[in-house]
Amino acid sequence: QELNVTNPHHIQACFLNRRSVTKEKLIGWLETVCYILDSFSVPLLKNAVRKIDDATERIDELQKEKIVDQQTIIKLQEQVVKKNCDELNDLKSTVQTEMKSYSSVVQKTCSSAFIDEKDRSCCQK
Repeated sequence: QELNVTNPHHIQACFLNRRSVTKEKLIGWLETVCYILDSFSVPLLKNAVRKIDDATERIDELQKEKIVDQQTIIKLQEQVVKKNCDELNDLKSTVQTEMKSYSSVVQKTCSSAFIDEKDRSCCQK
């Protein structure tokens, strides 16, 4: 009020450098400002820094957990791939065995059919 400013941002040297603003008034104002800073601003800033430190620590923990989880996922994916390869190899082996069996049956059947055909042709003459 003594400085005739409506906004605290307007407290500047041009307003403070007046005859009506004595050294004693400036000392009183400075003392009040220091008290406000020490009582409110500094504790709030310390609290904010502590919260930032806690958050940073938690972020570090989460990043480490994420790395462990990703390593677990990679191991599980490797197991799935190995299992699929094993199943594919088993299937391949089964198909090869069945094809040999089928081939053997077809060969015997065709041979029998060919012999029967020969016998028929001989008998018909």
